Order: sequence, then C-alpha cells, then structure tokens
Amino acid sequence: MKPWTVLVVDDNADDRLDIKAALRNGSARRFVFVEADTVREAVTRLNEAPPFDCIVLDFNLPDGTALDVLDALPREVVSGSLPTHLREPVVVITDGADTNTGRRVLEKGAQEFVPKGGVTGILPFVVARAVDTAVERHALAGLVIQKTQELKTSEERWRLAEAAAGIGVWDWDIRAGNVIVSQQYRTLYGLTNDEEVSYERWLHTHVHPDDREAIALAGKAIFDGGDDYSVEFRILHPQLGIRWLTGEGRLIRDADARPLRFIGVNVDITERQESRFALIEADRQKDAFIAFVVHELRNPLGPIRSAATILRANPTEDSVAKCGQVIERQVTQLTRLLEDLTDVARIAHNQLSLQFADVSLSEAIAHAIEACKTLLDSRHQLCVVDVPDDHPIVHADPARLIQVFVNLLNNAAKYSKPATRIWVTVRVAGGRVVASVKDEGEGLDPHFLPFVFEPFTRGDGQATRAPDGLGVGLALVKRLVELHHGHVTASSAGLGRGSEFVVSLPSASERKMEGDERSYAAANNQRAAALPLVAGDADADLTSS
Repeated sequence: MKPWTVLVVDDNADDRLDIKAALRNGSARRFVFVEADTVREAVTRLNEAPPFDCIVLDFNLPDGTALDVLDALPREVVSGSLPTHLREPVVVITDGADTNTGRRVLEKGAQEFVPKGGVTGILPFVVARAVDTAVERHALAGLVIQKTQELKTSEERWRLAEAAAGIGVWDWDIRAGNVIVSQQYRTLYGLTNDEEVSYERWLHTHVHPDDREAIALAGKAIFDGGDDYSVEFRILHPQLGIRWLTGEGRLIRDADARPLRFIGVNVDITERQESRFALIEADRQKDAFIAFVVHELRNPLGPIRSAATILRANPTEDSVAKCGQVIERQVTQLTRLLEDLTDVARIAHNQLSLQFADVSLSEAIAHAIEACKTLLDSRHQLCVVDVPDDHPIVHADPARLIQVFVNLLNNAAKYSKPATRIWVTVRVAGGRVVASVKDEGEGLDPHFLPFVFEPFTRGDGQATRAPDGLGVGLALVKRLVELHHGHVTASSAGLGRGSEFVVSLPSASERKMEGDERSYAAANNQRAAALPLVAGDADADLTSS
C-alpha cells in the first residue's frame, strides 16, 4: 500500500510529534510527513510539492490562522451551488474551538474540524479517523463535481441537439399538476423563461381555436385507455403568428393503471405543412388545367368537323370558301395555343433558342402593333404610340421581343371594352430602355397583382383561361424579358380602372459592357426553369424540333 504524504502545520514541535504519533498509532496505513510551523512555510511547502494526501492544520499560527492557509490552497473550479473544493483534504485541530470557528473552517473548504483540548488529550483513533474521513469526503466531493460537470455537459449537448432538431420536451406530473418544459419548448411557443406552463393554459391560449376540440378529444382518448399520443395542430405564436406543430407523447400509469405522468415532444412542422399544401394546390391546379386544356383544344375541332360535314354534303364554291375560312381560323387558333404550350415547355427546359442582335425597340413595337391590327380594328380600339425620335436600341432576339409586345397588346385589347385606347410609351433612363403598355380595361384586383405573371391562375387561385387563350401569355412575357436581362412589372389603380405593364431592358451599349448573351443566358437558367412544364408531349416536341 502506498504511504500517504501528510503536511502537518503547527507552531508547537511537541504537538507536531503528538499528531504524527497519533496517526501512526491509530491507523494501519503508512505515512510520510512534511512539516511547517507558520502560514508562510506552509504555503511554501504547498507550492513546492505535488498535492498532499492530506493536510493536518493547527488553527492558531504565529503569522496567521488556518483560515489564511485555507485561502492559499489551490482550488478546483466549480460552478453552480456546489461548495468550494480544495485541491487537498484538510483537517483542522486546535485548542478552544467553538461552533463558530468550526463553521468558518468548513466554509473555507476543510473536511474535518477536531477540537483537541490540549495536545496531550488527542486520542490516536480520533486523529486517524478524522484524516480518513477527510480523505473520503474530499474524494467523494471530487466525484460529485466530476459527475455534475459531466451531467451539465450532457445536458448542454442535449440542449444543442434539441435546438438543432427543433424539439421541445414537456413532462406533466398529473398528480402534482406541475408541467416541466425544455428551453426549446418555450422557443417553439414564444414563451418567456418565467411564463407559467399548464395544460389548461396551453390548450386555451396557445392552441389555435379551430384545433382545440380535436386536441381535447385526442387527450381524452389517451386518458381513457390509450398509451400513445400523436397529433398535428396549429398554435398562435406571439411573434410568428400561426405555426404548425406535431405532438408525440406517452402516458405513464402507476401499478393500478392510474395516470401518473404525461411526457412527450413537440416539433415545428410549419415548412413541411406549407410544402404539402403547396403540392396539393399544385396537383389540383394541374388537374384543373389539364381538363381546361383538353376543353380548349377541343373547341376548334367542333367548327372544323362541322365544316368537313358541310363540304361532304354540299361542296359548292360558296360553301368551300366559307368552310375554308372557318377551318383556317380554327387551325390558326390551334396553332397559337400549341405554340404557347411549346414555348412554356422550352423555357422550362432551358432550351429556348434566342438569336440576339441590335434591335430598334420602336421597330419591334411597330411590328407588334401590325400583328395585332386585325384584333384592334375588330374592336375599334386606338393604339397611341409615343417613342423617342432617336429610336433606342436594345440587344435582343427580334422575334421574341415582338412576341413580348404582341402578348401585352393582345391582353390590353382583350381585357378592354371596344372603342377604348391603348397607350404604348418608350423612354430611356439610366442606361435602360423602358416601354409601357397601358389600357383602359378591366384593371386588376390588388390581391391578384402578385400572381399576375403566374401561368393559369387568377385572383381566386383557380386554373383558368384568358379570352381566346390558355392564360400563359404574361408568364411567357416575364420569362422572355428575364432572358433579355430585363424585368417587367404590372400595376393597376383597381378593378375597372385599367392596367399598365412596364418592360425594362438594358440598352444595347449596357448589354455589351456586361458581356454577351450566352453568359447571361447561363446565369438565367435557374430563373427560367421556375416555369412549370405543362405540355405532356413537350419532350417529344423538343427532340423533334
């Protein structure tokens, strides 16, 4: 057995001899002693030597007291409510000890305090037992500190994992009526650290009113005999508004099957729910749109079939001419519908080919007006054009640029009453060419404005059609303008007060400074891909084109 090294601090040499003799006679253990007779010498010994197995310390010393030595002893860093832990166990022995002195010594970190009533009165087993007890208590205190620190580390890891996973933990002591929750739970519900938590408060304050009945029924079911608890519900977060949570829990019962504790977790599933609802809405819109497309593509077939029947029954010169016009008009409509779908698919696959050149925006708008002339004349609408004399130049695909303004002009004409005006204005500002198409038509609901460039939707979110079209014109306008390094906006003073669409494109000189169209097209792949693919046979069309 390894001998214990004991530091004996006493200013009386005879007392030091008696202390050493008492330890040798009162214990089977072997000892090695180091001696000191003052506070200063004791501190020197402490600094010179490795930690002692124990320190036996007289209270009164020539240059101080045991309290001074205790203050000088190295201490282990502890936190929380744990007492101060000295590096070495300490036993204090002195004459005339009282309760107050003993309390002060123990508060300073000593493990034992032994009144001796005169050195000759020390009983060997009392001193030996005091040293053994001091060493045991010191070791036990060290173990408690170690385990406490390990527990704190473990709790901190759990808190980090809990926060990272967004898991809030609750533990309801049913009999005591107490609910203990984790910090992440408070974060999920927007609770302060001192805010009270109870089942009734949770149900009637935090759970969304429309979900309270279902939650109450789920709770009743588990108390009536169930074991597992699983719910999805909404809460009213004080800062974030409505949030979706899932709750998973288990009811613990006593030996008589009576409810004892209800423990479980909450997780924020708001993003998951929003994604699920978005998928459901997208699926609904897809079904509605497919049904609409089938209907819209069928519409021209009726007149064509009727014309074919007439030609078979009575192929006169007059009927051939009239039926030919019907067939040509309906085939043109079919072609335009299919071209819109094909453009949507090509943009979605980043396979729309653009042939860039320096183009006069004024000329592109003139060609667009010419393409819309039949529609404008049939509705007796006047197009008022205001462009600069210097004809601003943009770097663009001429055909696609004309397509942009044809779509805008068609929209303005179709959604305006006959005999109204449409204004087309072009201006140059800050290196950009800005063109506006403004009408006196139906206008736009402010709630619908954020969705006006989405394909196949209207203000109520239903898949729908524009007059004589699939409702993809504005979506194509937005994507085509973006592919030209530009942007388009819509505004309206409200329903019945007309609309204005503004296209902003960089001037040709600005585009050349920024780089060629190929580098820009690559940068726009991600934005262009945001347009959904709606034509089922688009892949075959693309590979054959």
